[in-house]
Amino acid sequence: MRRTTMIILAVTISVGALSGCSRTSSETSAPSGAGTSTTAAASGASTAEYCEAVEELGDLAAASTSAELIAKARRIAEVAPADIRADWVAFADASEAGLDLSEIDFSNPDTAIEELQGKTVEAQQNATKLTNASTNIGKHITRTCE
Repeated sequence: MRRTTMIILAVTISVGALSGCSRTSSETSAPSGAGTSTTAAASGASTAEYCEAVEELGDLAAASTSAELIAKARRIAEVAPADIRADWVAFADASEAGLDLSEIDFSNPDTAIEELQGKTVEAQQNATKLTNASTNIGKHITRTCE
């Protein structure tokens, strides 16, 4: 239970750190592996493989970069059961969108402000997606990986 709580906390912290999002990615991941549970069988991966990937995210989250967390979330999406896969993809996409804000050139304040204003609506939408996905993922981890 404590391990699961730490993983959920890591996902939640990631949401807080990455919630300033600005674009979405159309990347999706293909399932892999052999299924063993009913839910996981639909995705082509075993529940054990999924829970192991989630655990690895918890190990990585404490001292990692945003890019590493996003890559790990995409790996989890590959092995996630069908009922939660879209949330992992949404989590990774919305998190990745937040990285775009770091690419804004602030040497020209007028241009930077204009660019930030242009990304505000999309950033708010991605923040909502990230929060919703995080909530669903947390519930799913608690239900599936105990």
